[in-house]
Amino acid sequence: MLSRRQTDIFMDFYTRPETYLRLKDLAEKYHISVRTVQSDISGIREALKDSGMTLESTASKGCILHIKDQTKSHGFVRRISDAFTTGYFFEEQSSRVSWLLSKLLDSGTYVKSQDLADSMYVSRSTLSSDLQQLKKILEKYGLSLVSRPYYGLKTEGKETAIRQCIIKENVRLDMGLFSQPGQNSLLAKIREIAIPILLEMHFRISDVALQNLLIHILLSIERIKSGNIVEAVSLPSDSSYTHVYHIARQIMEACCRHFQLPCEENEIVLLTLNLHGKREYDSQEYLTDKIDRMVYTGLLQVKKDYNMDFTGDLDLRIALGLHLIPLRSRIHTNMPAENTIGPEIKMNYTLAFELAASFLSALPGDYRLVNDDEISYVALHFSCAMLNQSRREGKKNVLLISSQKKSDLILVQQKIKQWFVEISEVTIASLNEVNAVLAGGYDVILATDPEVIRRYPRARLINYFLTDQDYRKIELALSGFHSIDDILGKFDPDLFYHGPAKDKNEIIQILYKKAKEKYGLGENFLESLLHREETGSSRFNEFLAIPHPERPMSSHTFIAVGVLTEKIEWSRDFYVRLVFLVGLEQNNPQALQLWYYLSPLISSSAALQSLIDTPTYGQLIKTVTDVYRDMF
Repeated sequence: MLSRRQTDIFMDFYTRPETYLRLKDLAEKYHISVRTVQSDISGIREALKDSGMTLESTASKGCILHIKDQTKSHGFVRRISDAFTTGYFFEEQSSRVSWLLSKLLDSGTYVKSQDLADSMYVSRSTLSSDLQQLKKILEKYGLSLVSRPYYGLKTEGKETAIRQCIIKENVRLDMGLFSQPGQNSLLAKIREIAIPILLEMHFRISDVALQNLLIHILLSIERIKSGNIVEAVSLPSDSSYTHVYHIARQIMEACCRHFQLPCEENEIVLLTLNLHGKREYDSQEYLTDKIDRMVYTGLLQVKKDYNMDFTGDLDLRIALGLHLIPLRSRIHTNMPAENTIGPEIKMNYTLAFELAASFLSALPGDYRLVNDDEISYVALHFSCAMLNQSRREGKKNVLLISSQKKSDLILVQQKIKQWFVEISEVTIASLNEVNAVLAGGYDVILATDPEVIRRYPRARLINYFLTDQDYRKIELALSGFHSIDDILGKFDPDLFYHGPAKDKNEIIQILYKKAKEKYGLGENFLESLLHREETGSSRFNEFLAIPHPERPMSSHTFIAVGVLTEKIEWSRDFYVRLVFLVGLEQNNPQALQLWYYLSPLISSSAALQSLIDTPTYGQLIKTVTDVYRDMF
């Protein structure tokens, strides 16, 4: 069987047949030596015997794949594709840990360590390292790995936690879930049972939530079949669960009849909790006074922290209220929603994310402890509200100066207006038609020709065929930023640190002390910063964390930078090498725009890596300048 990397290399050739690929290029792509590539290709050649394909080498050109029999080659690719998606590659720790998780969760009994090591063809020491990683995964779900002399290893914990682990970690079990060829037919049958009941009971649910619900039911059926019944669970006293309970009972009873299984009350209750957290509410739903008071309290906290008043935004209050109802269910059942674009929301809509975190921090109970994915969903409501607020506060006028014919610029004009609804009008003019008085009457000036910039330094140069970078340029201009110095001024050599830190508390203390000496920060700044870390991780990507207080509370806006000699764990299983400690000037709404400013920098992996490679203040300034040079 091909290894994972050999499979990837083979697919490089298969997707470009009759094309030479250089071994040096493959080595760079997979971060391995040329000799290792040669060894992998030797293994691929061996696997290609009787596949209808040959992999040949030419010293000066590299290797080339010849497809001689389409039928055989398609069959070979289908086999390795199946192996890739359903198999395990024991040369990689992550794959071994996944296999161990599957094996131990599925068995329900003790399994000897030596048997596990033999099955994966690894040593006991390697197995010991893998089990440490396995324990970390199990701990996230309140599960434990128990070792008993002469018996072996076994996982223990609540059945609800085991099922959550199976779904969240995408565990493939021998009993059939996620791997059995008939899974699609099982899901199809469950869908056939569930959808008519949901429709008849007028239950609104999105396609994604429906698919997740079907997976939940399939897992319940499989676990009941293998004798694993969920422990006692209870429903909240809230009357909104009554209707959902009747739906869940109908679905579970129908599924159990079809699969000839006993229908357990606890399984119905668990399905009720899951279903309640997936319901889509609309503006016709009734919001209780209690929910409305919670929303108002949260918006007051946002106003206190960020001096942004949304308390009078009825649309936002309704949207947040409707969002809190299923969120409460997900919290109660410990089934948080997953947001595949959560990291992108956090990086590109950072201010909205912070407003959402502030809002949730004021709510009672466990609302303040939700994960980043849930915060990201709330952030979307605030992002929409800020956009609507900018519309109400007054449209902005844009002047587009170009040597092109006005008729040729209609598409550019329309695209800009489509991008930014807060723009009232985009006026097109030639350079000869513009004078200083006219130009001074516009909020933003754009130009498609470099000579315009020399006459009007305020103008931003954009491409005739607009790009994502042009979008960022215009966005920054509309936000009121006019120069790269507006960003560079937030960094200071006195606030730069390069060196070791044993953990995140130490690097926070180091950067805080530097900022305290520079700006006279009080202890309340540090207290607020540490409290913000408790309510939600400030890690933004695989490089960077941005700790900051819960609200603007300094005399200046600044960014203290720490470049660590070794990565440190910032939150569970997430490590960083860069730390930007951010302080925002209080009582200055313009300071909040720093989050918009930071987005291009924190989303550029290449820029952040360059700072790690050359950890100096000079490199920091160069990196920032390189990122923003073309945006002004």
